Amino acid sequence: MTFQQFFDQYNGQGVDFDGFYGDQCVDLVQYYNRDVVGGPVLTGNAADIWTTYPPAYYSRVANTPTGVPQLGDIVIWDGSLNGGPGHIAVFEQGDANGFTSFDQNWPVGSLCHFQSHDYTKVLGWLHPTPPPTDTDLAACLQQHTILVDQCNQKDKEIASLKQTVDNLNSQIAKQNADAGTHEAQLTALQAQVDSLSPQVKTLPALQAQLTQAEQDRADALAAQTTQNRTIAQLRNSSYTTATSSVLLNELLTRFVNKLTRR
Repeated sequence: MTFQQFFDQYNGQGVDFDGFYGDQCVDLVQYYNRDVVGGPVLTGNAADIWTTYPPAYYSRVANTPTGVPQLGDIVIWDGSLNGGPGHIAVFEQGDANGFTSFDQNWPVGSLCHFQSHDYTKVLGWLHPTPPPTDTDLAACLQQHTILVDQCNQKDKEIASLKQTVDNLNSQIAKQNADAGTHEAQLTALQAQVDSLSPQVKTLPALQAQLTQAEQDRADALAAQTTQNRTIAQLRNSSYTTATSSVLLNELLTRFVNKLTRR
């Protein structure tokens, strides 16, 4: 905020920065210190700020007969004014004889306005270091815009990374579920293997029995083949004997017949 913007915003207004004691002169300067200078909260009554001011934001200039504040300097009156609290205001313009500042509660009860003063009881003034200017404000706003854009970009990157992490977590959860299923299957298979182990141990004996049975079958087939051949031979022998007997009988019959005829 520039000096002029500050003056335009608060001129004719009553401001109470801390919410205590109504609209005091210090309340106006607190807003100026925060909004224009960007300094931390000032402490104490008006006269106290002469010693409690933050040196990182102001340089202190004592009042001299020839000294003149600059636009935006904070003018401070000593504690003998107003019975102890003093007074404080923001310098607008002037010379070594008098000046105009932006005040509140001078005279008592007045709203923010431009007030003429001489240098009576003025301790000096606080000069902002460096004093804020429109150029500074433009640069600050530009930097602010850049930072906002960077933050927005980072927010997008964070959102993208979060989505990636969520997807990976989903994949991991699915893989864990699949692993659990596979583990259950492996456990079931292992149980089957364990149940078959006793049977596997009997395989050599069963194989030996099978081999012996096959050998016995082969021996039985061989014996049956031999027996079949024997039976066939016997059948052939019986047939030959029967045939010879028939022929012999026939010859005997013929021989007897011939004898009879003689």
